[in-house]
Amino acid sequence: MPTRHWTDRVKPLLIVLGVAVLALAAWHLQRFLFLVFGAILLSLVLASAKRFVCKWTGLGDTVSLTIVVLTSILVISAFFALMGTRLVAEAMNLADRMPAVLDNIEKTFGLSGIEAWLSDRGAQLLSSGSLFSNLTGASSIVVSSVIGLFLVLSGGVFMAANPGLYRNGFLKLIPPDRREEGREVMTELATALRFWIIGQMIAMVCVAVITSAGLYVLGVPSPFGLGVLAGLMEFIPYVGPISSAAPAIAVAFSEDPWLALWVALLYFAIQQAESIFLIPLIQKRTVSLPPVVTIFAVLAFASLFGLSGAILGAPATVVIFVLVKMLWVRDQLDEDTELPSDKTAH
Repeated sequence: MPTRHWTDRVKPLLIVLGVAVLALAAWHLQRFLFLVFGAILLSLVLASAKRFVCKWTGLGDTVSLTIVVLTSILVISAFFALMGTRLVAEAMNLADRMPAVLDNIEKTFGLSGIEAWLSDRGAQLLSSGSLFSNLTGASSIVVSSVIGLFLVLSGGVFMAANPGLYRNGFLKLIPPDRREEGREVMTELATALRFWIIGQMIAMVCVAVITSAGLYVLGVPSPFGLGVLAGLMEFIPYVGPISSAAPAIAVAFSEDPWLALWVALLYFAIQQAESIFLIPLIQKRTVSLPPVVTIFAVLAFASLFGLSGAILGAPATVVIFVLVKMLWVRDQLDEDTELPSDKTAH
């Protein structure tokens, strides 16, 4: 009896200690974990496309995934072959114009040191957000980014080729009596992330096309480059679109203050249209994240983990939101809550 009493008192302490050790290890391996998370997101998209090809062609998984990967490579290659030269030219034009733009803003508003401040902040953000520099010891941000991108792409393809292998392997780490619950949680997370990222990709393309067209009509320099930037930044909800508007407004301001006002109104109108039409469409199939929760979650991830946290903060918030709904609201509080699988069933 005394031994059992002693064990009951020590067990909670050991659990807390184990959680603390895991949290410390996760903090030191944060860049590695973000790479894994990025590969998982890519694998979900590839697996969805693979299932679509399997359904409509009747081909096997391996052949379908090969078709998906090759088609993706061809589409991306064709895009850069057709538009890459123009995109690079506009990006270089923007880079050449930025010192004059910032100088004009400083003179207009009586400010100073904006260019130096932006350079310092950009260097700090890139150095803290390089996904793989701490693991490889590479001093070059470009080298570490290329390595990280290669690992995400290769990891995503391998996981999409045989997702059951990795899912079942993870479930073996869970006690047998909780594996069914673990399988359900993983299914809900995969469903939420899959539809979230597909929805974001649709939103990115729509925003890039509409922004480029709007800037071209307004006569803003480098409309295609600024439009692509707006589309890429759309992956970071709410925070990204605001950040992408800043360089467009600055470039327009260097041409004409009234043009800058029209550009600001254009970005505002696009975001309002997205909130009314695109976001509700996306949230029909995934979790409905409150805007305030999303904004502060992205800012928190960016503050803690730098650029990588800003990029992956929104999907990480989706994961946390689903886990809270399943493991706390439903299982602990015993309250009904709508899950991603319920939405897809409808």
